[in-house]
Amino acid sequence: VLAQKLSFGNETLLDVGGGTGIYAIACLRQHPNLKAIIFDRPEVLKVADEFAQLYGVADRLTCHPGDMFADPLPTAENILLSNILHDWDVPECQNLVKRCAAALKPGGRLMIHDVFLNDDLDGPLPVALYSAALFSLTEGRAYSGREYREWLIEAGLSAGEIIPTLILVSMLIFGLQQLLPGDPALIMAGEERDPKVLQEIREQYKLDQPIPVQYVYWMRGVLSGNLGESMRLKASVGSLVREKLPV
Repeated sequence: VLAQKLSFGNETLLDVGGGTGIYAIACLRQHPNLKAIIFDRPEVLKVADEFAQLYGVADRLTCHPGDMFADPLPTAENILLSNILHDWDVPECQNLVKRCAAALKPGGRLMIHDVFLNDDLDGPLPVALYSAALFSLTEGRAYSGREYREWLIEAGLSAGEIIPTLILVSMLIFGLQQLLPGDPALIMAGEERDPKVLQEIREQYKLDQPIPVQYVYWMRGVLSGNLGESMRLKASVGSLVREKLPV
Protein backbone atom coordinates (compact mmCIF):
# COMPACT_ATOMS: atom_id res chain seq x y z
CA VAL A 1 0.00 0.00 0.00
CA LEU A 2 2.89 2.40 0.75
CA ALA A 3 4.30 1.86 -2.74
CA GLN A 4 0.87 2.44 -4.30
CA LYS A 5 0.28 5.67 -2.37
CA LEU A 6 3.57 7.27 -3.45
CA SER A 7 4.54 8.64 -6.85
CA PHE A 8 8.07 8.59 -8.25
CA GLY A 9 9.67 9.68 -11.50
CA ASN A 10 13.15 8.88 -12.73
CA GLU A 11 14.47 9.30 -9.18
CA THR A 12 16.31 7.61 -6.34
CA LEU A 13 14.80 6.44 -3.05
CA LEU A 14 17.11 6.17 -0.03
CA ASP A 15 15.68 3.75 2.53
CA VAL A 16 17.49 4.59 5.79
CA GLY A 17 17.60 1.65 8.18
CA GLY A 18 15.83 -0.26 5.43
CA GLY A 19 16.68 -3.69 6.86
CA THR A 20 15.53 -6.48 4.57
CA GLY A 21 14.39 -3.92 2.00
CA ILE A 22 10.72 -4.84 1.90
CA TYR A 23 9.50 -1.27 1.40
CA ALA A 24 12.20 -0.22 -1.05
CA ILE A 25 11.61 -3.39 -3.06
CA ALA A 26 7.85 -2.83 -3.07
CA CYS A 27 8.42 0.70 -4.40
CA LEU A 28 10.77 -0.60 -7.10
CA ARG A 29 8.23 -3.16 -8.23
CA GLN A 30 5.51 -0.52 -8.37
CA HIS A 31 7.60 2.17 -10.10
CA PRO A 32 9.79 0.85 -12.96
CA ASN A 33 11.82 4.08 -13.39
CA LEU A 34 12.79 4.27 -9.72
CA LYS A 35 16.18 3.31 -8.28
CA ALA A 36 16.74 2.63 -4.59
CA ILE A 37 19.49 2.53 -1.99
CA ILE A 38 19.10 0.59 1.25
CA PHE A 39 21.30 1.97 4.03
CA ASP A 40 21.80 -0.40 6.96
CA ARG A 41 24.20 -2.72 8.76
CA PRO A 42 26.15 -5.14 6.51
CA GLU A 43 24.70 -8.28 8.10
CA VAL A 44 21.13 -7.11 7.43
CA LEU A 45 21.89 -6.11 3.85
CA LYS A 46 22.70 -9.73 3.01
CA VAL A 47 18.98 -10.49 3.38
CA ALA A 48 18.03 -7.38 1.39
CA ASP A 49 20.24 -8.52 -1.47
CA GLU A 50 18.59 -11.96 -1.44
CA PHE A 51 15.13 -10.38 -1.54
CA ALA A 52 16.18 -8.06 -4.39
CA GLN A 53 17.26 -11.10 -6.42
CA LEU A 54 14.06 -12.94 -5.52
CA TYR A 55 11.78 -10.10 -6.64
CA GLY A 56 13.76 -9.21 -9.78
CA VAL A 57 14.88 -5.68 -8.84
CA ALA A 58 18.57 -6.26 -8.08
CA ASP A 59 19.62 -4.20 -11.11
CA ARG A 60 17.97 -1.09 -9.61
CA LEU A 61 18.83 -1.62 -5.93
CA THR A 62 22.08 -0.70 -4.18
CA CYS A 63 22.89 -1.97 -0.68
CA HIS A 64 24.97 0.64 1.15
CA PRO A 65 26.41 -0.45 4.53
CA GLY A 66 26.72 2.08 7.33
CA ASP A 67 25.59 3.49 10.67
CA MET A 68 22.68 5.89 10.16
CA PHE A 69 23.69 7.95 13.20
CA ALA A 70 27.38 8.25 12.35
CA ASP A 71 28.19 7.63 8.69
CA PRO A 72 27.44 10.00 5.78
CA LEU A 73 24.12 9.28 4.11
CA PRO A 74 23.94 9.03 0.31
CA THR A 75 22.04 11.90 -1.31
CA ALA A 76 18.67 11.24 -2.94
CA GLU A 77 15.49 12.94 -4.11
CA ASN A 78 13.43 10.78 -1.74
CA ILE A 79 14.37 9.48 1.71
CA LEU A 80 12.29 6.95 3.64
CA LEU A 81 12.31 6.32 7.39
CA SER A 82 10.07 3.27 7.77
CA ASN A 83 9.51 1.73 11.20
CA ILE A 84 12.63 3.49 12.48
CA LEU A 85 11.80 6.45 14.68
CA HIS A 86 9.58 4.60 17.15
CA ASP A 87 12.68 2.67 18.30
CA TRP A 88 14.45 5.82 19.50
CA ASP A 89 14.09 8.60 22.07
CA VAL A 90 13.33 12.18 20.99
CA PRO A 91 16.94 13.48 20.72
CA GLU A 92 17.95 10.57 18.47
CA CYS A 93 14.84 11.06 16.33
CA GLN A 94 15.53 14.76 15.92
CA ASN A 95 19.15 14.04 15.02
CA LEU A 96 18.20 11.44 12.43
CA VAL A 97 15.56 13.67 10.82
CA LYS A 98 18.17 16.46 10.52
CA ARG A 99 20.71 14.06 8.99
CA CYS A 100 18.15 12.91 6.44
CA ALA A 101 17.15 16.50 5.63
CA ALA A 102 20.79 17.33 4.95
CA ALA A 103 21.06 14.38 2.54
CA LEU A 104 18.03 15.43 0.47
CA LYS A 105 18.64 16.83 -2.98
CA PRO A 106 17.00 20.23 -3.69
CA GLY A 107 13.23 19.86 -3.81
CA GLY A 108 13.41 16.38 -2.29
CA ARG A 109 11.10 14.83 0.27
CA LEU A 110 11.54 12.92 3.52
CA MET A 111 8.84 10.30 4.18
CA ILE A 112 8.15 8.96 7.67
CA HIS A 113 6.30 5.65 7.57
CA ASP A 114 5.26 4.65 11.07
CA VAL A 115 2.40 4.31 13.52
CA PHE A 116 0.98 7.66 14.68
CA LEU A 117 -0.47 8.66 18.03
CA ASN A 118 -3.01 11.46 17.98
CA ASP A 119 -1.76 14.91 18.98
CA ASP A 120 -3.03 14.44 22.55
CA LEU A 121 -0.90 11.26 22.84
CA ASP A 122 -3.82 9.25 24.22
CA GLY A 123 -4.94 7.20 21.22
CA PRO A 124 -5.93 5.48 19.04
CA LEU A 125 -6.02 2.69 21.59
CA PRO A 126 -4.11 0.07 19.52
CA VAL A 127 -1.29 2.55 18.87
CA ALA A 128 -1.23 3.65 22.51
CA LEU A 129 -0.94 0.01 23.63
CA TYR A 130 1.80 -0.62 21.08
CA SER A 131 3.60 2.52 22.28
CA ALA A 132 3.47 1.27 25.86
CA ALA A 133 5.02 -2.03 24.76
CA LEU A 134 7.83 -0.15 23.04
CA PHE A 135 8.92 1.28 26.39
CA SER A 136 10.11 -2.16 27.50
CA LEU A 137 11.53 -3.25 24.13
CA THR A 138 13.26 -0.15 22.73
CA GLU A 139 14.46 3.32 23.67
CA GLY A 140 11.44 4.93 22.01
CA ARG A 141 7.67 5.00 21.68
CA ALA A 142 5.04 5.90 19.13
CA TYR A 143 4.96 9.59 18.25
CA SER A 144 2.23 11.94 17.07
CA GLY A 145 1.84 13.80 13.82
CA ARG A 146 2.43 17.04 15.73
CA GLU A 147 5.77 15.77 17.03
CA TYR A 148 6.86 14.67 13.56
CA ARG A 149 5.84 18.03 12.10
CA GLU A 150 7.89 19.87 14.72
CA TRP A 151 10.99 17.79 13.94
CA LEU A 152 10.59 18.33 10.20
CA ILE A 153 10.26 22.09 10.61
CA GLU A 154 13.29 22.18 12.96
CA ALA A 155 15.25 20.40 10.21
CA GLY A 156 14.28 23.07 7.67
CA LEU A 157 11.58 21.07 5.91
CA SER A 158 7.85 21.64 5.49
CA ALA A 159 5.35 19.05 6.71
CA GLY A 160 2.94 17.40 4.28
CA GLU A 161 -0.22 15.39 4.76
CA ILE A 162 -0.52 12.10 6.66
CA ILE A 163 -1.44 9.27 4.27
CA PRO A 164 -2.97 6.04 5.72
CA THR A 165 -1.28 2.71 4.83
CA LEU A 166 -1.40 -0.89 6.06
CA ILE A 167 1.60 -0.51 8.37
CA LEU A 168 -0.51 -0.38 11.54
CA VAL A 169 -2.47 -3.45 10.51
CA SER A 170 0.57 -5.56 9.69
CA MET A 171 2.44 -4.55 12.86
CA LEU A 172 -0.54 -5.05 15.16
CA ILE A 173 -1.39 -8.46 13.75
CA PHE A 174 2.20 -9.61 14.19
CA GLY A 175 2.42 -8.08 17.67
CA LEU A 176 -0.81 -9.68 18.83
CA GLN A 177 0.39 -13.02 17.53
CA GLN A 178 3.43 -12.69 19.81
CA LEU A 179 1.69 -11.26 22.89
CA LEU A 180 -1.42 -13.42 23.16
CA PRO A 181 -1.00 -16.53 25.32
CA GLY A 182 -1.06 -19.92 23.66
CA ASP A 183 0.20 -21.45 20.43
CA PRO A 184 0.49 -18.71 17.73
CA ALA A 185 -0.49 -21.23 15.06
CA LEU A 186 -3.75 -21.96 16.88
CA ILE A 187 -4.42 -18.24 17.31
CA MET A 188 -3.85 -17.60 13.61
CA ALA A 189 -5.92 -20.59 12.53
CA GLY A 190 -8.97 -19.63 14.57
CA GLU A 191 -11.35 -22.59 14.79
CA GLU A 192 -9.22 -24.71 12.45
CA ARG A 193 -7.53 -27.57 14.32
CA ASP A 194 -6.30 -29.79 11.49
CA PRO A 195 -2.70 -30.73 12.44
CA LYS A 196 -1.63 -30.46 8.79
CA VAL A 197 -2.94 -26.89 8.53
CA LEU A 198 -1.30 -25.92 11.81
CA GLN A 199 2.03 -27.31 10.65
CA GLU A 200 1.75 -25.40 7.37
CA ILE A 201 1.21 -22.19 9.34
CA ARG A 202 4.23 -22.91 11.54
CA GLU A 203 6.41 -23.52 8.49
CA GLN A 204 5.10 -20.54 6.50
CA TYR A 205 5.76 -18.04 9.30
CA LYS A 206 8.76 -19.82 10.87
CA LEU A 207 7.03 -19.91 14.26
CA ASP A 208 9.74 -22.15 15.70
CA GLN A 209 12.39 -19.50 14.95
CA PRO A 210 13.40 -16.39 16.96
CA ILE A 211 11.03 -13.42 16.70
CA PRO A 212 13.23 -11.39 14.28
CA VAL A 213 13.21 -14.31 11.83
CA GLN A 214 9.45 -14.66 12.18
CA TYR A 215 9.03 -10.95 11.46
CA VAL A 216 11.07 -11.21 8.26
CA TYR A 217 8.79 -13.93 6.93
CA TRP A 218 5.69 -12.12 8.11
CA MET A 219 6.71 -8.93 6.29
CA ARG A 220 7.69 -10.99 3.26
CA GLY A 221 4.01 -11.85 3.03
CA VAL A 222 3.12 -8.17 3.40
CA LEU A 223 5.49 -7.31 0.53
CA SER A 224 3.74 -9.77 -1.75
CA GLY A 225 0.36 -8.33 -0.73
CA ASN A 226 -0.54 -11.45 1.24
CA LEU A 227 -1.43 -10.97 4.91
CA GLY A 228 -2.84 -14.49 5.00
CA GLU A 229 -6.33 -15.93 4.86
CA SER A 230 -9.04 -15.50 7.43
CA MET A 231 -10.05 -19.06 8.36
CA ARG A 232 -13.35 -17.82 9.72
CA LEU A 233 -14.32 -15.49 6.87
CA LYS A 234 -12.68 -17.58 4.12
CA ALA A 235 -11.18 -14.49 2.49
CA SER A 236 -7.89 -12.65 2.09
CA VAL A 237 -7.04 -10.56 5.17
CA GLY A 238 -5.39 -7.97 2.94
CA SER A 239 -8.54 -7.55 0.84
CA LEU A 240 -10.73 -7.26 3.92
CA VAL A 241 -8.51 -4.59 5.45
CA ARG A 242 -8.24 -2.55 2.25
CA GLU A 243 -12.02 -2.35 2.06
CA LYS A 244 -11.99 -0.54 5.41
CA LEU A 245 -9.14 1.88 4.65
CA PRO A 246 -10.04 5.51 3.82
CA VAL A 247 -9.41 6.36 0.20
